[in-house]
Amino acid sequence: MIIFKKLIFVIPFLIFLAWFYFQLNFFFKDVYLIFGLNITTLYQLAYLAITLGLASLFFIIFCALANDWKFILPVSILGSLLPIAIFTAPSSLIIFIGSFLSLTCTYLLLSNKLKTYLTYSANTLLTPSVKTLAGFLILTSSLAFYFSAQAEIKTNGFKIPDSLIDTALKFATPQIPDVKGESIAQVSLTPEQIELLRQNPDVLKQYGIDPNTLDQINQEPSSPKFPQISISPKSPTNSPSNDLVKNLVQSQIQNLLKPYLNLIPVFLAVAFFITLHSIFSIISMLLPITLVFIFWILEKTGFIHFEKEMREVKKLVV
Repeated sequence: MIIFKKLIFVIPFLIFLAWFYFQLNFFFKDVYLIFGLNITTLYQLAYLAITLGLASLFFIIFCALANDWKFILPVSILGSLLPIAIFTAPSSLIIFIGSFLSLTCTYLLLSNKLKTYLTYSANTLLTPSVKTLAGFLILTSSLAFYFSAQAEIKTNGFKIPDSLIDTALKFATPQIPDVKGESIAQVSLTPEQIELLRQNPDVLKQYGIDPNTLDQINQEPSSPKFPQISISPKSPTNSPSNDLVKNLVQSQIQNLLKPYLNLIPVFLAVAFFITLHSIFSIISMLLPITLVFIFWILEKTGFIHFEKEMREVKKLVV
């Protein structure tokens, strides 16, 4: 019965840790998902932080009840092996090593507290350890995310997420009116957009536009010199006209970032770490209440009990 009590929290720990790794794998498959400016990505990050918090919480409770290396070590190894079944190399190896070190180091720090405390307080003793373990796992995940992003950029190159460009275009310059079936002479462009078009003739060719016609744009339609230039059939029939500006912006950004491609994985990993750690910090405000509630239930159900001791103290008297 004692062994059962010491090991009962291993099951929820392993379940939530596996769930955390499963959710984390979505971000490894699409390293640009961290930039997703939509409610779905926010939910995914929230689920990731919640599962991380629950996995850390149940592991620390398990350590507090077991408090013995012969229980802690096998469970730490078992939990660290989960990434091998979920991730591909080298991410699986990095997370395996990082998870094992995170679990064992956290227990070492906690065991010292469990040996020296005077009055047991779940909030005071365990909350810092839960946050420490979660921080270690976030750091491990960010390191593995770096190598995943590096492999993706090395294989397929870096691409600015469409969601970022769409959002930037909404707040930057006015959108170009739809040019399907219309002459480009009827389209009004800003000087900045015209200059951007001149610098990217390949994009103009994609839409069947003669670069020499750019000087005629924004003239008065009544002008006798005003040419009526229609978009050729090369233009995609089902593409909105603002795709032209999107392609131009993306092309310019790609050229600007080309000399710094080696630093982009670092930036992505740092952005991932800051985002996930920030969301977890918000969620962790519920940890004290959760711990107190769990140990209150354990005490009321007779699962655990507390004993009072009288100890001698040594005081200095002059």
